Formats: sequence, C-alpha cells, structure tokens
Amino acid sequence: MCTTAQKNKLYKALAHTTRRQIIRMLRESPGLTSSQLALNFEMSRIAVLGHINALESAEIIVREQVGRKRTWYYNPVPIQRIHSYWIEDYAVELG
Repeated sequence: MCTTAQKNKLYKALAHTTRRQIIRMLRESPGLTSSQLALNFEMSRIAVLGHINALESAEIIVREQVGRKRTWYYNPVPIQRIHSYWIEDYAVELG
C-alpha cells in the first residue's frame, strides 16, 4: 500500500492538467523523449521537465536511459494502488 507521502505526491502530480496530458501521451505513445513531449505544449522544455520530474517523483512515469537519450513510459501501478485504496474504503462502507 502507499504511504501518506506517496499518496500526496500522486494526488499533486495528477492535479495538474499538463501532467495528465503527459500521462495520456505516454499511454498512447510509450517511449517519448522530453523533447518530443515538449513539442505538444506552449511552454519551454525546462517547464515540461518540471512536470516530468513531478510525475517521476510520484512514480507515475519511469525512464529508460541509453547513453544521453532518456525515454519515458507510463507506469500504471501507483494509480492502481490509489484506485484500490479508495474502492476498498468505500466498498466496506457500502457493503
């Protein structure tokens, strides 16, 4: 199960529209680089990297690095954990 700190990172990461868009893009096209992701936004690559770092910190995305090239992938496990946490809590209340 997630610790409170992990849940807070996850909620914070999911709260931002840009981060949810990045997750969607990586679900649809795994293995994008930060430069490829940045092309989809009207902000600097550095700003996009800030969003990527928040998602990585929450473990929603993971990177693969070969040499200098980093590619990003969606990791569904943290979201599945939080989903289970909420479903279990409310299922007990309703059951």
